[in-house]
Amino acid sequence: MRLALLVAVIGAACLLGTCCARDLHSGRTGLQIVGGHPVKIEEVPFQVSLEQYGAHQCGGSILSKQWVLTAAHCIYGIDDPTIYGVRYATDVKEQGGTLVQVRWMALHDQYVNERRQHDVAVVQVDEDIVFSAKAQPVRMTVVGTLPKSTDTLSVSGWGTDSYYDWDGPSDLRAVSLPYVPRSTCRISYEDRGRLIDDSMICAGMSGKDSCWGDSGGPLVNMLGVQVGVVSWGVGCGYPGFAGVYADLGSAVNRAWIQNKTGIA
Repeated sequence: MRLALLVAVIGAACLLGTCCARDLHSGRTGLQIVGGHPVKIEEVPFQVSLEQYGAHQCGGSILSKQWVLTAAHCIYGIDDPTIYGVRYATDVKEQGGTLVQVRWMALHDQYVNERRQHDVAVVQVDEDIVFSAKAQPVRMTVVGTLPKSTDTLSVSGWGTDSYYDWDGPSDLRAVSLPYVPRSTCRISYEDRGRLIDDSMICAGMSGKDSCWGDSGGPLVNMLGVQVGVVSWGVGCGYPGFAGVYADLGSAVNRAWIQNKTGIA
């Protein structure tokens, strides 16, 4: 009964475009940071959980005391921001830290849900985030730049251990990923009829990837500078298909973020 009810709830959320799944066309059953390890929030103090009705929905990152960055598909189809909360300063899912209500939210005005183009959104909290060793704003990459082909990136988030383990672990996890050049990523996705455009970057390898429940979370370089937002992919750690992220080096994505938040 519990499993059937949860499947029904997730199905309804997916119809609204706000399910926690990163994948558009999965064909896989993994639901977690794939190939990762537990991390403490002090290692990624910009990481937050975007909760819906008190349950973890998506990841996000702190931009300032008032603003959090996440993925557009995490809030797509929802008009009432008050159903969301931002939990920060904790590495335990749905527990600890501080939970603040969302006052206002917006998704990129060029976002295309069917293709996940410009998959960025911002949420404004109704009380200031209190900075500490467990809560710090992230720096975003320089506009117009891409990671180097030799760069190792890292993505973090919460998720379950398997398709059938709905409770799953409650700890925050992270995994190191190789950057995959856009040209290479485009070739692999063309066979699936999927477009990798200039609003996206790719990272990952077989057995190492972000996955369901990680949407909206931060992809950072080794300096802790955010270069992408967890968006979508085919499978999770599936051979031949890197994870796809909204590109924070994209001038179009960043101009929109700055227009909404004032943060360059």
